[in-house]
Amino acid sequence: MRLRMIAHEATRAISVSARLSCLAIALPVISGCSDSREPARITIELPGKAAALAAGKTGAPGESQWSASVPASLGEIGCYAIFVGGPEAEMNGGFCKDAAGGLMMKFGRTAGLFSAGSTAVIEVPAGSDRRFYVLGFKLVAGRCEFVMPASHELTLANYSSPYLVGQASASIQPGDNSIAITLMDRFTDANKVADCSFMPARNPSPSPSPAPTPTPRFAVAQMALGQGHTCAQLTDGRVKCWGLGMSGALGGASQNLGDGPDEMGDALPFVDLGTGRTAKSIGAGNNFTCAHLDNDTIKCWGANTYGQLGRGNTSSYGLSPEQMGDALSPINIGTARTVKQMAVGESHVCVIRSDDSVVCWGKNGGGQLGISTGTGMVGSMVGQMGDAMTSVELWGAPVRISAGLAHTCALLADGSSRCWGANAYGQLGNGTTAGSFLPVTTMIASGATDVLVGREATCWRLFDMTVHCTGQNNAGVFGNGSVGGSVLTPMSAVVGLGAVHHLSISHQHGCAVNDGSAFCWGSGFLGRTGLNSTTATTVPVGVPLLGRVQKVFTPGATTGGHTCAVFMDGQVKCWGDNTYGQLGYGDVVTQGDGAGEMELLPFVNLGTNHN
Repeated sequence: MRLRMIAHEATRAISVSARLSCLAIALPVISGCSDSREPARITIELPGKAAALAAGKTGAPGESQWSASVPASLGEIGCYAIFVGGPEAEMNGGFCKDAAGGLMMKFGRTAGLFSAGSTAVIEVPAGSDRRFYVLGFKLVAGRCEFVMPASHELTLANYSSPYLVGQASASIQPGDNSIAITLMDRFTDANKVADCSFMPARNPSPSPSPAPTPTPRFAVAQMALGQGHTCAQLTDGRVKCWGLGMSGALGGASQNLGDGPDEMGDALPFVDLGTGRTAKSIGAGNNFTCAHLDNDTIKCWGANTYGQLGRGNTSSYGLSPEQMGDALSPINIGTARTVKQMAVGESHVCVIRSDDSVVCWGKNGGGQLGISTGTGMVGSMVGQMGDAMTSVELWGAPVRISAGLAHTCALLADGSSRCWGANAYGQLGNGTTAGSFLPVTTMIASGATDVLVGREATCWRLFDMTVHCTGQNNAGVFGNGSVGGSVLTPMSAVVGLGAVHHLSISHQHGCAVNDGSAFCWGSGFLGRTGLNSTTATTVPVGVPLLGRVQKVFTPGATTGGHTCAVFMDGQVKCWGDNTYGQLGYGDVVTQGDGAGEMELLPFVNLGTNHN
């Protein structure tokens, strides 16, 4: 359902008397009735209620009857509240939180309460970044009104546990404007509003109350997405994981986390990395996870079918808290050698060591370990790790390494690159389809600043911030308008964005960040591209996230189908496949595959930062 909002010039007549700046309702007008900026008037046509209020229950003022049951659809919404926010201090003094205490929205104007089916006319000061929020309440009988406590702290759960059913961001000019908000028939814990705080209107009171401070959330530095699980590395180096718990990939649990209520937030435990240990980086593969620790060692946990945990056996680790922490020893990568950088593939791991040598372990079915023998795996038997490992012959100093399903690539200091392993689709980038147990020189001879390996594709980012890819263009993962086939020669990819600041590619989709905006392309199955549909696209399309993004992550070498974005403030949103709760919203509902879902997508609750 589309809610149409049209802004008129302030000099025109209005059809109803309600005004934002001096609205005579119980909710306070947060910033008072004065504003030097020229206003624009917004006319809002609200959808009607499917059924009339209960017969005989007219409800005297203050005696409204609010239903505590969950609405089945917008047709049961009897009352709407509209809030307006903006970047200015006077436009974001109030806020609403979810049941876990997480910030859902900040605003500076309470536009008022309006009955379903009515026409609301409000005024907002013109501005380049105005945010509109629409809350829906299940009113059974009586009047659409609140009684505001003197504390200005309103527990909205007393009024039918309202839901955030629509939001939009738009630039409002003094002249004619129009925006549209998609209203959602979505009533879950993810968009339920628990309580709000309203800063009182300006008055001459000598002791004004300070504006309340929202509960601080943990900020995320980077993420790792596996086949069915997700991990977040916080800015302080601690790690949390959720989703599919099979084989211990979450680090201390065998059950799924994030697929039911009360499993996220403060209830979600930190991964125990050992006494005093934090993570420098994290990586995820097919049901296992690795962390490059602050003392330049590496630990891995989860599935170990091919010895990818580097423990000299094939037993899974991390199924209980007792298998983590100091009980999980660092992987032996050789005497007096430490880790400079790591790469996690679908079922193998590679590291650049402190002496600039590279070693790999785990599955080697396609030659992805870079050793001359086609052994099936390394790390699955005693005596295969440590000084027994054979280093990869690169003929140069590596600065970056990336791993896929059955191939691996390294970027060298001179801007050239070497790749090894499977090459059925040309993913080694040397113009052939012949696989190689040993590194081959790619056609990117110089000028590369990064190399990124997907499942069966390889992409390079060049000095001019453009991207070139080779290998399998499954579902249009190259983002250049083409789809399918084997690409043997690196070709221009991720077209139309100019500078690509962050890039992530997976089995059937890719995403990138340009100037704070996220773009995705490829298969839309289960909403993995976040475009509010399941329709595939072969070129980058902007993801409607309503905020500035710094990084975006896909499941890389696995066949996973979800995506996560880290915003500028370190908060996280995830969308796509949610079979195991890997999105972290306390349910198993896919997100991003239906109209308006991305605009209503909440932040993942990773807990309260008491620091």
